[in-house]
Amino acid sequence: MLLSGHGGDHVLLTGLRASPELSDLLIRGKFSQLASSLGAWSTALKAHRLGLLYEGAIEPVLPRFLRRAFLGADVLPAWIHPRLVKRANLKDKALGPVSPSVLRLPSKRVQASMLEGAAVTTASGPYQDMTSATVAYPFQDQRLAEFLLAIPPSQILRPGQNRSIQRRALRNLLPQETIRRKGKKGPTEAILRALSLEWDQLQALLDDAQIYERGFVNKEEFQATLTRCRMGQVATPILLAGTLALESWLKLGHKESPVGVAHSDNTRSGNLFSAARRTTGLCEAQASQNYAGQ
Repeated sequence: MLLSGHGGDHVLLTGLRASPELSDLLIRGKFSQLASSLGAWSTALKAHRLGLLYEGAIEPVLPRFLRRAFLGADVLPAWIHPRLVKRANLKDKALGPVSPSVLRLPSKRVQASMLEGAAVTTASGPYQDMTSATVAYPFQDQRLAEFLLAIPPSQILRPGQNRSIQRRALRNLLPQETIRRKGKKGPTEAILRALSLEWDQLQALLDDAQIYERGFVNKEEFQATLTRCRMGQVATPILLAGTLALESWLKLGHKESPVGVAHSDNTRSGNLFSAARRTTGLCEAQASQNYAGQ
């Protein structure tokens, strides 16, 4: 049995800078409390209040078409070909699952959408190529999900303290250094080392690349991003590693599509990110094993 922490960031709102509870205060007209909360978040994050107001209070209540229009480049990288973005509606896919309309509060809709996003990724079987063990996902237990949806978001995410409820629950079980830790290490360094050490092999892989031929990726943008990543200038190269993994998969000449559906240009285009997410885990694991200790 392999216990995976996948889904923890989703259920505990780790990817958010400010609590979506700010949007609840906005729609309830509690402007004085909203201003006070914004001040606390601004001080903790050393960020401008206007930016936090948009991210935490305004964006969660915007219609989906407006959120697509304001989607940041960090979510949808510039190397993805514009024709693919339009044809496969990738901007909408990048926003994640549609929030359930039965939930009245914006914060609960954000939580539910993130929970569903974790479930969708888990269902794709991200570890099936790495282990034969049965994989369990404790953070996606139904009882835990229901509990976290029932409590106020302020119990989960507080100014200067993410995963607040988890830290408080484990304060007598874990060392204080662990309880106070602000972040966590990912595979970024290993991927950057792999790109640098295997640069010639990567260039050979990208000769007559399928991702260029099929119109998935803009060649000039992708090569420029690879070069910057090789020099350590790209902070989160996960999607880049996934795109390289997709090219490797396409070069194998499989007759089945990345997620087991019929072949067509539109279907393959629409599953670019699905294939990338499914294969990135293996790519990261191999990179970590080969280069992390160098």
